[in-house]
Amino acid sequence: MTKTIDSSPDLTPGQARALVELVAITAAGDTATGWLMARRLWPDSPAWNRRTRGRRTGTVAGAMGGTMPMLGAKPLWALEELGLAMQARDRQWVATSAGKARAKAGA
Repeated sequence: MTKTIDSSPDLTPGQARALVELVAITAAGDTATGWLMARRLWPDSPAWNRRTRGRRTGTVAGAMGGTMPMLGAKPLWALEELGLAMQARDRQWVATSAGKARAKAGA
């Protein structure tokens, strides 16, 4: 199914920054995951040092920075909705030609 792409969708500043990062990741021949995008967008966030809730058994601690990959995937989903990104594999995104052109034009 081919998506129609608005020729000039309005991007939030966060989406524009995510698009620039996604194009750089794609140009390097890699795919962007939620974790990678979160690391690129918020490398110094204190959330990376926080644990998510563990299980009641007491033996399993929560993950460090556990919700950051979900936050990193959010702008990728938005870019996919706008036709500027697509999933190369399950939950791994690359920039589309429209996304690359938009980033080159200044997002």
